[in-house]
Amino acid sequence: MHRSLAAVGVSCLMAAITCTACGRADVTDNAPGARQAVAAVSSPGHRTTAYLGESRALDLPVPDQPAISRAAEKTGVRKPPAQLTVTPDAVLTDARPAANGGRGPADAERWDAVRVQVTNTGWDTYEGGIGDSFTLLDTGGRSHRPVPGIAGLTVGDTLEPRGRLLLGERADGWVTFSLPGDATASELRFGDARWRL
Repeated sequence: MHRSLAAVGVSCLMAAITCTACGRADVTDNAPGARQAVAAVSSPGHRTTAYLGESRALDLPVPDQPAISRAAEKTGVRKPPAQLTVTPDAVLTDARPAANGGRGPADAERWDAVRVQVTNTGWDTYEGGIGDSFTLLDTGGRSHRPVPGIAGLTVGDTLEPRGRLLLGERADGWVTFSLPGDATASELRFGDARWRL
């Protein structure tokens, strides 16, 4: 009896260790300098900062639509805000523009790019900022906005700055940031969500 209880205890302990260890794993992507998350457990509410591969659902106000729809005027039920689920899954250091992607970074700077997926998980069509809604922080605490006007990178398409997503539709691509050559990217932000890079 004691042996079977001990075996059950060891099995539970091993399962707990395995689940804890599967929270984050980084591997090299096909592109040189890229880090990609291959396994992550999404746990909104448990941490304020997430890791690559973890999804965060964000409720966003819909400024172009009235707070109460005509159908809801009689019931008083307010239309919920738009909801986007955002998942960054890879980081590329020293990104380069595609052949038709425009100019590269300025002297003494480099481009870092983050591959993200943005999915409309709300209740209606979303129209607004997508790629231009991200901010990247470096280890010095400096904030960087996406580089505008990049048609594509050597590793793939860039995420449109603004767009329209139907219910359930997903947009994915690279968001590119210009950093000083000696800076290191540390955190990606979209609304209230944060991811450690």
